[in-house]
Amino acid sequence: MLQLHNGQLKIMQLTDIHIGEAPFNAEDQKSFAAIRRALELGLVNRVEPAQSYIDPANKQSFTIEVGEGETVTNVLYFFDSGADAPHDMGGYDWITPETIDWYEQTFRANKAAFGPTHDMAVLHIPLVEYEHAAEHILTGTWWEMHPRIASGALNTGLFSRFLNNQHIDHVFCGHDHNNNFDGTYLGIHLVYGNVSGYNCYGVLPRGYRLITLTKGETATEVGLYEAD
Repeated sequence: MLQLHNGQLKIMQLTDIHIGEAPFNAEDQKSFAAIRRALELGLVNRVEPAQSYIDPANKQSFTIEVGEGETVTNVLYFFDSGADAPHDMGGYDWITPETIDWYEQTFRANKAAFGPTHDMAVLHIPLVEYEHAAEHILTGTWWEMHPRIASGALNTGLFSRFLNNQHIDHVFCGHDHNNNFDGTYLGIHLVYGNVSGYNCYGVLPRGYRLITLTKGETATEVGLYEAD
């Protein structure tokens, strides 16, 4: 279990790094150097590799527990959102019904074991509901054009489960390099990370999203690399 430090956990979300194969090109080397400099600023909590906190039984989606001492206060839910849509449909993949079943079972087990917790969700491809959140942007930019929100080709209902279970108030994604907004829909923040790699398309300055998690609140802001 990850521990809160002084009542909080700071997380740096890196997305769309798009590292190529070795030998790495100049853009990849620039990405490595910028990420290294950002980490050296001490913006985030230093922990052991994340694999130490992942249940090996969850081969695609997984959770990481956060707390104080032996008490779990927050659960981070990570979802494998796939890549390209199957069945020759075109577009991008979606959260599968099997993954939603895993989420429901995991949420119920966590609630029974830990009681109420303050949680967040992370995936790569945005949910369809990001289109609604784009109409209620609090901060950030919505510059992607074709399409403006590249969500999965099917809406399989994960957002409605979050809404019903009332324990997640922030969902973080990547994928659309020219979006980095924080918008709300039905009381849930649907948030883009900031494109982090130089070896990919996008006009946004490169950087990261800083997430500050406490027992009862999630705060977030975009941070840019020094060079940008």
